[in-house]
Amino acid sequence: MVMLGTQLTGQLPFSRVLLHSMVRDRQGRKMSKSLGNVLDPRDIISGVELQVLQEKLRDGNLDPAELAIAAAAQKKDFPHGIPECGTDALRFALCSHGALGGDLHLSVSEVLSCRHFCNKIWNALRFILNALGENFVPQPAEHISPSSPMDTWMLSRLALAAQECERGFLTRELSLVTHTLHHFWLHDLCDVYLEAVKPVLSHIPRPSEPPQVLFSCADVGLRLLAPLMPFLAEELWQRLPPRVGSPPPPSVSVAPYPSACSLEHWRQPEIEQHFSKVQDAVQVLRALRATYQLTKARPRVLLQSSEPGEQGLFQAFLEPLGTLGHCGAVGLLPPDAAAPSGWAQAPLSDTIQVYMELQGLVDPQTQLPLLAARRHKLQKQFDGLMARTPSEGEAETRRQRRLSSLRLELSKLDQAASHLQQLMNESPSPRSCEL
Repeated sequence: MVMLGTQLTGQLPFSRVLLHSMVRDRQGRKMSKSLGNVLDPRDIISGVELQVLQEKLRDGNLDPAELAIAAAAQKKDFPHGIPECGTDALRFALCSHGALGGDLHLSVSEVLSCRHFCNKIWNALRFILNALGENFVPQPAEHISPSSPMDTWMLSRLALAAQECERGFLTRELSLVTHTLHHFWLHDLCDVYLEAVKPVLSHIPRPSEPPQVLFSCADVGLRLLAPLMPFLAEELWQRLPPRVGSPPPPSVSVAPYPSACSLEHWRQPEIEQHFSKVQDAVQVLRALRATYQLTKARPRVLLQSSEPGEQGLFQAFLEPLGTLGHCGAVGLLPPDAAAPSGWAQAPLSDTIQVYMELQGLVDPQTQLPLLAARRHKLQKQFDGLMARTPSEGEAETRRQRRLSSLRLELSKLDQAASHLQQLMNESPSPRSCEL
């Protein structure tokens, strides 16, 4: 049985209690004292030492042989006991399996991951409250009209999250709700928007739109979260600055649940589609930085597309692209321009190429041996997998997937070595510089 928060979805009330199927251990075994795999919810919530777990076994009615087996299994599964995870994390983990599917395979590591998710939300709210400042006055949601493409994207993702949560509660698919909330808080808000907006918040004068967007994400995001994590949502929602006008509800649990209809004016699917290509470019840039070991340098970047229409797509997101890709200035190279000499190159698609500056940022004589060593290590892994006798089913699928990944990595290292060799050949030698 999963107890949800008391919040209602406006016109869409949902049951406060949902019955789910049997909860099994992480290996799919039925929980049994004789196996030593029983998980007491109170132990997961509050945490417990291994010694206490073992004492509980000894206080039971197991015979000596069963007790020895159970104690050994318990020591293997929980060598350091069970860490404190909290009620919200346990509820979120249970709901992530859904109430309509098969048996639940529950593991403490999964609940612990949900506790880390709680910590991430807490830290995000701390950042947002600091960015809002003491004199911030929230605007009504209907008055917020984002002016930048980044703000537009964030509010569109927030509206989509409300839409998906509403759909999940209507169909009793709690796993859809948990997945939506996890992706919104962890990826859309923390990994993307908060990182992209940090340089913008340092601008003087500071633009007024990002703080309003941050407040909307916190307010709506916590109200969406409240049925599944009521304690965390309550604690953080009470810290938000109140809106001007009507007094706020006394608790997030009785605040109106965000409806998809009320946020529909923020939905911009086309902007989301455009930004997905920007996110692909961010991954390419990060991969290039990793390949060339550019840990601190902020290289310049150029994007070149053979399709003129794609240039404008990236033009609106050049600043967040550089920020999220940990790069310097990002520019656009005309379609008919020659590729810059000595720059690293990687394809983003069939029509888009990415170029990253290397001159003066990488020492080819130092990096080439490091690349060779990394390539040798990967080649050994590749040869070992190729030497294995092909199997069947899922194991063979994993082998082929890993082989494909290694081929790609080896190709990237070969290309990087070629670029570094070209860079070294074009650079004057120390002796010629002395002359």
